[in-house]
Amino acid sequence: MAERYMVPDDVAVVTEDDAVYVARLPRGPIVALDGSAAEIWRAVTDPGPEADWLMRLATHFAMPVDAIGADTRAFLADLTARGLLAAPRP
Repeated sequence: MAERYMVPDDVAVVTEDDAVYVARLPRGPIVALDGSAAEIWRAVTDPGPEADWLMRLATHFAMPVDAIGADTRAFLADLTARGLLAAPRP
């Protein structure tokens, strides 16, 4: 279905250890992503179809794809609604 999510030009991203910090410039706020949120960010901003990054996440968390798909898509919809990610074009 979807390909890579893109980081909009007005969003800054800093990756540090196990966390990812993202903020819309120039006003923010800074959003700190850690744990599963950081893993999802890293997976979806790498090139590849949705099926591939969902499988990578499922493998990483040792869970079935069906168990993580809906929550992952809801999280991505939230980041997109806040302008921190741009959804892939079909």
